[in-house]
Amino acid sequence: MADMNPYAAPKAVVDDVSTEIELATRRQRLNAAVLDGLVIGVCVAGGILLFGRGGGPAGIIAGTTLGMAIPAAINLWMLHRFRATIGKRSTGIRMVRSDGSEAELWRLIFLRGLPQWLLSGVGRLLPILNLLVLADVLFIFGKPRRCLHDYIADTIVVTVPKPDK
Repeated sequence: MADMNPYAAPKAVVDDVSTEIELATRRQRLNAAVLDGLVIGVCVAGGILLFGRGGGPAGIIAGTTLGMAIPAAINLWMLHRFRATIGKRSTGIRMVRSDGSEAELWRLIFLRGLPQWLLSGVGRLLPILNLLVLADVLFIFGKPRRCLHDYIADTIVVTVPKPDK
């Protein structure tokens, strides 16, 4: 009893915790993208119905802007909080750096999202650029399951571990 130090750190056996990262499946990523698109589509349609009826072109523009701004604001907050969009969060996946560390918000916005949004927007004006959008998406079929925007931002999409009950 005299050997016991009351100020010593407790001695406990701790089970090894697996730190292996599980990549999201292509289906999970597709489901998340479809869900994100549906959320934006429903919000835009709701905004147009709300402002566009009888408002003419200005009402349609206002409704479309509001319909895109609401999910954009929610997704920005969710990217900050969970590193996932509405669709990714609901399908149980999130974005991290390729080494498994936390992805910075600026990286997700400017390196991962902005190239996609710009290509999609400019692709409406110059349809030939849609080939780049297609190339971006087709990269998912490689063994690492990463799109071109993942390589640009040095990110991977992983499954969120389920909490132990």
